[in-house]
Amino acid sequence: MLAIAAFRLGKGSRKDPLKLSKIALLGSSALAFALPNCASADDQVERGKYIVENVAKCTECHSPRVQNGELQKGLLLSGAKLEFKPITPNASWAESAPDIRGIKGYNEESAVTLFSRGIAKNYGELAPPMPSYKMTEEDADAVYKYLKSLEP
Repeated sequence: MLAIAAFRLGKGSRKDPLKLSKIALLGSSALAFALPNCASADDQVERGKYIVENVAKCTECHSPRVQNGELQKGLLLSGAKLEFKPITPNASWAESAPDIRGIKGYNEESAVTLFSRGIAKNYGELAPPMPSYKMTEEDADAVYKYLKSLEP
């Protein structure tokens, strides 16, 4: 396909590096759009990290805090006592958020179910205040891969 494009851009332009670099750029861009699901494992981990830290905000509950309320560096996602309570009494309210580094006890399939359908392995529905996320399976898989990469 690139050879055809080079030929159509003009005969005798084979030695013009600027035209050839434009062709190569167009070809690689077309290839990138044609193969969107071929992201590397590192890309998936980075995507999962972004979702965990910036979208789902898992660190807010699953990380301990220092006296001034800031997250304790080096212990992100290592579990923490929840410092807030529901406005009205709720018997199923969790007192703490577990350590989710390495996502112990979950395989990829059960983790994707947890994050995409809100169903915890062996527990059914999640205890409040844990939200019942409805992520896409692709986002849920990226979150799993990120958490798995954090094995303590």
